[in-house]
Amino acid sequence: MKPRKHYRPRLVRIPVTGLRDQIALHMHAALVCLEANPGQDAFDGLGAIFNVIGLTIEHDSRLSHEARLIAGGAAAMNQIEVKVCQHKLAPQDHEIAPIRIAVNAIDRILPWLDVSRMHLAQMQLRMLQRPTTNVLSTHSTRSV
Repeated sequence: MKPRKHYRPRLVRIPVTGLRDQIALHMHAALVCLEANPGQDAFDGLGAIFNVIGLTIEHDSRLSHEARLIAGGAAAMNQIEVKVCQHKLAPQDHEIAPIRIAVNAIDRILPWLDVSRMHLAQMQLRMLQRPTTNVLSTHSTRSV
């Protein structure tokens, strides 16, 4: 009698057409807005894309160099957050350079990334951003 194979769940193939184009368009638009008209929306949009791509390539050893470049861009964004979001000042060229490098790294690897993994990363980040509700405090006020 043959030994049974171990069950390996496979990713569900979701037809997510245009996700790569959508990410690239939002990424470049947010970068231009961050340079020209700095604000919270452009900063958050670029940060969300960095998080999605970073989560997508997190355990891929082939893309470790790109992951470091994206992490460097995210660190640069952390440094200029107060300047951009609160004071509405445009970042200097030396401050925006690591962010541009990260955007270029994402542009290079975007055609080879698995769309279903990107979609799953987006869903994971949305679940982490949802406000949590305390189940124990939502008791009914029914009178006895």
